[in-house]
Amino acid sequence: MNDLITFTKSVSTKFVESGIFGKEGEILKSKDSFSFQFSSSENEKLTIRQAVDNQISTFNINKCLDLLRQKYNIKTFKISKIDFSSNLDLVQLSNITNGDTVSIQIFNSESNQLLNKSLCEKEPSENNIPCTPISTDIKAIKNELNNYKIIGRGLGEIDLSNKDDPIFNDRCIKLKNQKGAILTVNERRAKLFPNNTISCVALNPNETCVYAGLDANYYSICKCTGIQEAKNLFEKAILESISDININIVLCYIQVLIFVYY
Repeated sequence: MNDLITFTKSVSTKFVESGIFGKEGEILKSKDSFSFQFSSSENEKLTIRQAVDNQISTFNINKCLDLLRQKYNIKTFKISKIDFSSNLDLVQLSNITNGDTVSIQIFNSESNQLLNKSLCEKEPSENNIPCTPISTDIKAIKNELNNYKIIGRGLGEIDLSNKDDPIFNDRCIKLKNQKGAILTVNERRAKLFPNNTISCVALNPNETCVYAGLDANYYSICKCTGIQEAKNLFEKAILESISDININIVLCYIQVLIFVYY
């Protein structure tokens, strides 16, 4: 996998340095293997929209770009992003599934020169990576959630892959459908949890990436330091049923009494 990343990055570099740069946001795909997306630092919204339409990653490297502007006195940059499919990673553990890997290169928009990303090794960045191995489950759960009104928690606050999320543990949160039926905590665990937890890793051991939930597109948010290769991982997990006798029932009842009283 590392050899493929190195080779593909070299091809991308030659492509840009030769002056052959795709249209803004243009995506070149190799079926089931990898994809290139070429963009400008000036058209972030277009880049994100086209990436999501093609189910590849999005990114936020603004802190790094600000640093490079100061270092090189450059106003704009050309950016080449490569998404490597999880299918290419042949090393798989029994309970862990590899996700997609993302690599970003930054170029001087005037000279097409590849810039040194190591200058940004302490700068925060964000890679939002599709949950490809469990995307079908995530979409099905998303559609299921649309049938319910959530009381006590915003839809955007729910992290479906976090087994400790209150939606799977807190009886004070209610999910009610149009007929008034309410999903119990154990029913939520059975219907809404994708049986996987998500983590993020940086391929460079000197860098760090931390999973920070799901974004509006149900991509995994990987908050990293530096602009290096990052990927998401999926570990199998099952939420067991919990006892119906729980102090949370009493606490919820007390909350209702306080709300009514005041």
